[in-house]
Amino acid sequence: MFNFFPSRRTTVLARLLALSFTATTALLATSAWAAERAPGVKSIVLVHGAFADGGIWSDVIRLLQARGYHVTAFRIP
Repeated sequence: MFNFFPSRRTTVLARLLALSFTATTALLATSAWAAERAPGVKSIVLVHGAFADGGIWSDVIRLLQARGYHVTAFRIP
């Protein structure tokens, strides 16, 4: 029989995926806007939120570096 209610793990993973997609989209849009406003600025600092570490930014860092930005992600305990 099909279970209509997803497990807690599936729900958490889906929310994390949606959050990372939203954050990536917002960050890329913001970086494009900032590049238009300050063409000489090429450094970006990323700070993670609660219950995460700097590793969550790995995909975003790769995308921004491909666009020529110097990116730093802090790992705060």
